[in-house]
Amino acid sequence: MNSEKQYLVENLNLVSLVEWFNQYYAVKKSGEEFNVSDIQGYVCRKRVPAYLGGEEIEINLEKVKGVRCYSIVKNEYQGK
Repeated sequence: MNSEKQYLVENLNLVSLVEWFNQYYAVKKSGEEFNVSDIQGYVCRKRVPAYLGGEEIEINLEKVKGVRCYSIVKNEYQGK
């Protein structure tokens, strides 16, 4: 078992993360696109919703040019 983390995506700012969610997951349960408020909620919980896979969201401690960045850790059991 490999203990090194694998990422679905690394070091995205909030707006880029919203765009990534809309490309990778397409739409929410409601059929609407993701927005900044949705992603802020996921970041506060540090987890993608279970129906989307439940991946962990890491908040990168080092800001890039004053902007906080986020990464999505790939679940070991996830096949995507």
